[in-house]
Amino acid sequence: MYIYRASQTAGMHSSVGFISYSDWCKKVNHLAAKYRKSDAENWLLFDIDSYQFSLQFFAMLVAGKNVFLPPNQQPETIKQLEKLVDANSSDIFDSSMNLIITENESAEFAINKQQQVTIFTSGSSGQPKLIVKHVWQLLNEINELQQLWGEEVDEQITLSFVSHQHIYGLLFRLMWPVLSHRDLVVEQFEYPEHLVAKALEFNRSICIVGSPAHFTRLVGNNVLADLNDSLGLIFSSGGNLPTDKAVALNHELSVNIVEVFGSSETGGIGWRQQAEPHCTQWQPFSTVKVSYDTKSQQLKIKSNYLQDVDSWYLCDDRIDLDENGKFNLLGRIDRIVKIEEKRLSLDEMEQQLSAHTFVKNVFVTLLQNTRVQVVAAVELSELGQEKLALDGKLAINNQLKSHLTQTFERVTLPKKWRYVDTLPYNAQGKLIKSEVEEMFNHGN
Repeated sequence: MYIYRASQTAGMHSSVGFISYSDWCKKVNHLAAKYRKSDAENWLLFDIDSYQFSLQFFAMLVAGKNVFLPPNQQPETIKQLEKLVDANSSDIFDSSMNLIITENESAEFAINKQQQVTIFTSGSSGQPKLIVKHVWQLLNEINELQQLWGEEVDEQITLSFVSHQHIYGLLFRLMWPVLSHRDLVVEQFEYPEHLVAKALEFNRSICIVGSPAHFTRLVGNNVLADLNDSLGLIFSSGGNLPTDKAVALNHELSVNIVEVFGSSETGGIGWRQQAEPHCTQWQPFSTVKVSYDTKSQQLKIKSNYLQDVDSWYLCDDRIDLDENGKFNLLGRIDRIVKIEEKRLSLDEMEQQLSAHTFVKNVFVTLLQNTRVQVVAAVELSELGQEKLALDGKLAINNQLKSHLTQTFERVTLPKKWRYVDTLPYNAQGKLIKSEVEEMFNHGN
């Protein structure tokens, strides 16, 4: 195992603008020739710059190398992953913004579809979990995306809130645009204001790639409305976009956001556009077959994005499947718990709380210290903040509990409440559950 180490300037986004596809291919092939000279078959690759990452990523694949994508480049993370894959690491390449290209370099590139890309996700124990993808699996998924939305996005510039180091960003932000010869912007945007400022530099239609955490914060104060004349497709993945938020955003932007449902393990499973409150069902991708376990209602799929395309894969999600093959998500199996012998869906409790006018965002979880307790971390709406300032925390607690008793038995209600300005999310738009749980380790 060897490590591609980004240069010290990698944290400063590349100044490279748009580059012709043929020149990009030449640079990939130039780098691939260097990688072929190395005996190492496996490489850890991390670079926050999409342009540099794209060159190194495809060069490694062209050179016949297997690529491992760590979630970050913190020393402890790298050390942990080296142990996980039994690696002896060594710095070989630094990123170079000015590759010297000769006329002999090819303007096309070819990838061995059997090469492997390994991504890492957080396992249930908190330790990283390896998920191996063959290139052919990723290409199958990209082909489906291109068939569905290729004509719409072909002239659009892709801008993204999410990282290419994770499977969703890798596919939607990088591989799909590159393989369909589309322009992309190298920055990853943390704030929508920055994305809007960049988008206004172009007299072009814009495709945006983000997560529910990025989009729900825009409702009612939607800076993306400044792009209404140039907004093309908007993709959201990494969780469900609440229906009321999706409908509000669609009306504010005059664009129906495309939500993609799937996981790192399965790839994409289905998609939907919640233009109206009744449009909650998911449409499976054409190459995905959907069924469910009749007792547990657990989702089962067959998919050509899986290594074993002929076997049913049992997911952790529960569904309601209709006669037309569309489905609603009912929550995750691992989010169903027992409190004093009472069955409780934490997902359902979150949905109920989210419907209250005091609540903007909420996460309900289970703490298992000396005893098992349901707890809730809540971002209050403006109305909720006013109520909190006027009447205090106990009054808010009681009102939200009263709201929940319409559906849930009292013994299952949260025992601790925390009211926060914002829930903690990582760069991928995923809730950092460990930080939420830490909120409850002190105080009542």
